[in-house]
Amino acid sequence: MIIPMRKRRHSSKPVNEKFPWPCPQLPVILRWDSTNRIGSCSLHYHPGVFELYFVRKGACRYLINRRFFSPAGYTAFIIKPPRPHQFFNDTNRWHQQVVMMVDKTMLAGRPAAALIEKLSEKIPLSGEELNMIEMRCRMIERELHHPADSSRTMARNELENILLLLQRADRGKTAVEPADPRIIKVIHRIETDYAGDLSIGRLASAVAMSPGHLSHLFKQQTRIGIKQYILQCRIAEARVSLETEEEVKLSALAQRLGFCDMSLFYRCFQRFTGMTPGAYRRISHKNHRIRQ
Repeated sequence: MIIPMRKRRHSSKPVNEKFPWPCPQLPVILRWDSTNRIGSCSLHYHPGVFELYFVRKGACRYLINRRFFSPAGYTAFIIKPPRPHQFFNDTNRWHQQVVMMVDKTMLAGRPAAALIEKLSEKIPLSGEELNMIEMRCRMIERELHHPADSSRTMARNELENILLLLQRADRGKTAVEPADPRIIKVIHRIETDYAGDLSIGRLASAVAMSPGHLSHLFKQQTRIGIKQYILQCRIAEARVSLETEEEVKLSALAQRLGFCDMSLFYRCFQRFTGMTPGAYRRISHKNHRIRQ
């Protein structure tokens, strides 16, 4: 609830704010905010619910777990349960953001459940990153408006894509401490040469490091193991290809992404998405035709 700033009551005790899910089988709420009203909301928290704010413009402030944050250009804010938080808009400048609330059960048993816990509370974004996130939010919104048997799976896959984008942005901003140029070179090679030899030994040799030292330094600066990062990049690229290339052969796609055999590609894809590549493509294109 928005209330005038001068009438806001300051309370040190956060309110347990509960709300019904509009679509119970798909516990996600999406809201596109655009306002120039001066105001705030009360200090509150949501047990078992993650909140993600994607800010496009504005001069608002966020109080998260007793710390104030302000956006610097395009910004994502990640609020993990049960951290108390509050939103302030102190000026009459326009504020635009996408708000997403996600029940923890959406990620139960998935690699993304651990991923979201490791994200920073504030993540600066580029315009391209924000555009990609908003596109994924629109896909989830369509599943909410037109629920089907596959909606939960499709929405969860889009949510995991968003979290991977946030992880990449978070890594890119936090790694500038400064980031070791050798790690930057390794990341660039991974993201541009999926089909190449991405063994730790070959990557280490390319930057004149021992495999053990590279593995340690990579995880220290990116907060993810190098093998896991390679796999996430390949599966993320596989999803995009399956969504946009209806006629691509799965064997050709696996080879293009650097998987040595089809069984490995199937196992890895199913581990991250919960379905086979063929099923993912069928559901993706079926839903696309329904929306059209």
